[in-house]
Parts: sequence; C-alpha cells; structure tokens
Amino acid sequence: MKVKRVKQAKRIIAFYQQNFGLRKPYQILIDGSFAHAALKMKINIREQLPKYLGAEVQCLTTRCACLELKSLGPPGYGALQILKQYDERHCGHPVAKARPTPDCITSLIGEDNRHHYIVATQDDGLRKRLRQLPGVPILLITHNTIVLEKPAGLSMQKSKELLESKLAGSVAEKESLKRMKPDADPAEGDSAPKRKRRKGPNPLACKRKKLTPAAPAMRDGTELKKKRKRMRPSQRKSSEDGGEPAAAATAAAVASAGD
Repeated sequence: MKVKRVKQAKRIIAFYQQNFGLRKPYQILIDGSFAHAALKMKINIREQLPKYLGAEVQCLTTRCACLELKSLGPPGYGALQILKQYDERHCGHPVAKARPTPDCITSLIGEDNRHHYIVATQDDGLRKRLRQLPGVPILLITHNTIVLEKPAGLSMQKSKELLESKLAGSVAEKESLKRMKPDADPAEGDSAPKRKRRKGPNPLACKRKKLTPAAPAMRDGTELKKKRKRMRPSQRKSSEDGGEPAAAATAAAVASAGD
C-alpha cells in the first residue's frame, strides 16, 4: 500500500471529521457492486479497509442489497456470500417491497448523513446521487486498490458555510458583546478631531554639549594646588648658577690639552 495514497486518505478523513463529525469506528455501507469488484480483484475487504483508513471499521450492508444479489442468480452468488458476513443495517423495507440498492442506501443516508456512514460502491449512478448530499464519503475500487474519493463540491461549499458561521458567532454572542461595550455618545462622533500638539525634539537624537573639566577640589571645597616637579640636585645647582661652572670646567679642560 503506497504511503502517498494512505496520506491522501487521512487528509480526506480529517476533512469529514472536522466539518461533519465523522467518528471512529467508521461505519462502511457496502453494496453488491463493491463486493463483486473485490471478489474479482481478490481484495480482502475486512483486511484492507482498516489498513487504508487507519482505524477500526464496521462493515455493514442492507437487506435490499442482499435480495438484489440473490435475484441475479449464479452471477451474484460470490458477492452475496461476502455480504452475508456483514451486519445488516435495518433499512425499513420489507422483503415483499424490497427497493433497488441505490434507493435503499440513499434513504439510509438521508439529507444530512446523521449516522456518519461511508458508502462503498462501484455504481456510478449511486455515487452521483451521493455527491449531491453533503458529508458523505465514498469508497470505490480502481486499479486493483481501494480509493477514497475527494470531497464533492457540495461538501466543500457546506464546510465553508460552517466555517463562516463559526467565525461570525451566534446572535446571543453578538448581543452579549454589545452589552459589554460602553454606550457611545453620538455627539462625540460628530465633533471635530483634536489637533495634535507639536512634539519636542527627540532627546536621543540631540547632540550632547561638551562639558569643560572642572578643577579638582578637596573634600572641604578648596582647590588642589598644582604639584611641583621634583628636580635632581645636579639639575637644581646648574639652574641656579646659570650654567657658569659647567662652562668654566670646559675651558680648563681645553687649556690643559693645549699644554
């Protein structure tokens, strides 16, 4: 069983669960045409349906479908034996007044499919009639595999209407919201809009002023005196004498060298 086909079936089932209340175990209404196709293609319905739908299923049929196969004689014998294995859903049609399978199944579905049936059929006419009813999933056999049909246009339209009604809310909810809102003064709505005041400059965008460094002060408030540069004794003596001893020493050295 291909993974892609199973994922698609899960999406379709989720659509019917969210919008039409489809629930587990799934009730599958099987007619004679579906049983005949499964027999011809050697498909075990009880084994394949739970795997494909990913949940427990209840295979059901109707008395009218069994009587229709019985009336066909030998060609319908194999399909009849398959339907006899399933529980019969009471359709309310007596044996003497048995109705064709499409009419019987359509009457069981009703207008809103309140019992949440999934119909398994190969009958084109029956499938066409079921597409005109919202919320009816349809199973059929194609290419030797069981396939769940995509939701019909009417089901999609119904789901949109349900979604819009949920979003709009009920009348009671709207009235409660109106009561919660304060009564608005009609005169306020006619008044002219207030003029906006001019805002000041953005303080974050303004350039900050440079602050001049202040003179350091002591704790008692007096200013600190400028520190005097410490000088070596030799430097101090040369500065006091104006450089004369150093010049004399230089001249004496030159004279001794000349002798």
